[in-house]
Amino acid sequence: MISIDESLISGLMPERSDTGHKGTFGTAVIVAGSPEMTGAQVLCTHAALRSGAGIVRIYAPAESLISSRVNLPSAVISVFPGTVSETVRLERSRMKKSFSYAIGPGIDPLDPRMQAMLQFLIEEAGHLVIDATALRMIASERSYWIPLLEKRAEDGLEPAVLTPHTGELSDLTGVPVSDKEGLIAAASKLPAVVVCKTGAQTYVINGDDEPYSLNAPNSGLGKGGSGDVLTGLITGLSAQGLNATDAAAAGVYLHSEAGAAAASRYGKRFMQPTDVINCLQYVYEGLENGK
Repeated sequence: MISIDESLISGLMPERSDTGHKGTFGTAVIVAGSPEMTGAQVLCTHAALRSGAGIVRIYAPAESLISSRVNLPSAVISVFPGTVSETVRLERSRMKKSFSYAIGPGIDPLDPRMQAMLQFLIEEAGHLVIDATALRMIASERSYWIPLLEKRAEDGLEPAVLTPHTGELSDLTGVPVSDKEGLIAAASKLPAVVVCKTGAQTYVINGDDEPYSLNAPNSGLGKGGSGDVLTGLITGLSAQGLNATDAAAAGVYLHSEAGAAAASRYGKRFMQPTDVINCLQYVYEGLENGK
């Protein structure tokens, strides 16, 4: 088991040249949110913006975007068209300018446009993070979705990063929640994906490779929205050029350390996922000073 710590992550963090520009630092696209769950979209996008990505774009239904328009002036906003075919066609036309994608936080699984976007991104996105509701969609029809994920390797695409908590991993693998060792073993058998299993002890698992782990319990992160922040960080780091495993490991470290800083500053009971995002500054400073 490889420990996720400062010495590991400082060597993984993408370089940041002062002569760079927004195109240099990559584009991340966040496919998230629904009218009933606008906060997940905001948290995921805000974290991607704070990861250092040059451009972060939201692609989502119009009714989900009110909060993002108000709270995220730096994000580029693109609206789903009315039809399934146009939703996919429009994003395919922009894909060459986009390096990494996230899909899942707060989405409506019954929206056929989201169903089509999940398949499109699995089949064509070079770098992809799948979280939350999108994981539930995959788990509900494993025989359909898992072969599509496996085919990414044949098509020369990076492994998709899946970010399940224990319950979601149980649904994906069929292993009971109570069987912790069995869940980790089953995650390593999921084909052509990197599994970032979140919890008090977080694991980053890439097939038969030696897994990464971080054991840093923090009850302050046990709140709705914390996973959306992690997904945004991993997606933003992927946009800056990290491969799937490195982006997942770095995202886990940043999320954990910022969570610890937020707990120290605000208290575990009081802190919110937005505080984790705001405390990323101190984590970045520590990594840069340590180089």
